[in-house]
Amino acid sequence: MFDEYINKQNIACKIFENAINNNALSHAYLIESNNYNQTFNYILSVVKYIICGHKKSEEKCNICEKIENGSFEELKIIEPEGLWIKKEQIEELQNEFLKKPIYSNKKIYIINEVEKLNTFSSASLLKFLEEPEENIIAILITNNIYSVLDTITSRCQLIKLNRYNEIDYSKHDNKTIVKLSYLIDKDIKNIDLFIKDNESLFKDFINFYIEYEKNKKSIIYNINKIIDKINNKDKLSIFF
Repeated sequence: MFDEYINKQNIACKIFENAINNNALSHAYLIESNNYNQTFNYILSVVKYIICGHKKSEEKCNICEKIENGSFEELKIIEPEGLWIKKEQIEELQNEFLKKPIYSNKKIYIINEVEKLNTFSSASLLKFLEEPEENIIAILITNNIYSVLDTITSRCQLIKLNRYNEIDYSKHDNKTIVKLSYLIDKDIKNIDLFIKDNESLFKDFINFYIEYEKNKKSIIYNINKIIDKINNKDKLSIFF
């Protein structure tokens, strides 16, 4: 629920919390995910907070469960169909949202990967954003804000999520290996061997990667510390 993200996404949470408490929600939000791997779950927690007023896990209700499983009538989620979000998807959304909400005082639509709107779907969405209904909230998600049309960006309140994801080093199961594979190598077997042979070295690698993103100036110092621990040519090749 929403309270799970207060420390991880402090600024974003404060923006939504203040808006909800002061009855000052914007008609449209553009969320820059910044590679945060829990972006969609976070947005669903925001939706539950807006619709039900629930912030904690123990407050979950039937509507919260419907929001989670995608069956809540007054929440519409749009994803790209193939390479693009199509005009027909936006038109269907508009037709569905002509009706007044029944189960809450708000209707919310989420558009994931909004940068994948094509020319026609962008035009349809702009019309929707230009004439906002009081009871409709748009939440647009992108990981590439520079690919979103300026005309759409200018009509939304921009919220930027924190970049870094928490890593549970104690759970190096196959799913974790696959998720982190892009950090090391495309050969999953090599990554598996790398982790099993020296788990602490894998931790050092992740810490190095995070440090590199945060402070590139210290890269030489940190990389030397890690290389000193590698006594195997194959491991050194995997690391690079």
